[in-house]
Amino acid sequence: MKEKIKNALLRLKEALGSDASADEIPCERKLVNRFDAWVNSRGYCKTDESIQELSGRLGMSRFELSWVSRKIYGDNFTSLRKRLRVTEAARLLLEDRNIPISLIAEKVGIPDRTNFRRQFVEVFGMTPQEWRDRHRKL
Repeated sequence: MKEKIKNALLRLKEALGSDASADEIPCERKLVNRFDAWVNSRGYCKTDESIQELSGRLGMSRFELSWVSRKIYGDNFTSLRKRLRVTEAARLLLEDRNIPISLIAEKVGIPDRTNFRRQFVEVFGMTPQEWRDRHRKL
């Protein structure tokens, strides 16, 4: 991950025409570290936190949060949050097969079962139940 961050900062430096090394861009590195901490703490599982609310809580502008999301994680904020939530759900579906799918959906911040199912299919190409069945331990 640190290498991805360093490469993104170098690309930013090149885009800005700066001669500074990636280690000399402390402001951007702080933004990346804050966003990365949010991802690592599974902050994306909070229901209904807007990009504006999150950016304020992380001490950055909405533009800065969008920049970090695109440059470091390769996707816009909304798509990234969906992918992180659904990936976490996929892990939980296999971790404990006795937990109802609707409860897992709530745990990852998508309380509407229909919306959860749709998002899961968008990311994995199958329903949560199909995912569970296909990855059943023998």
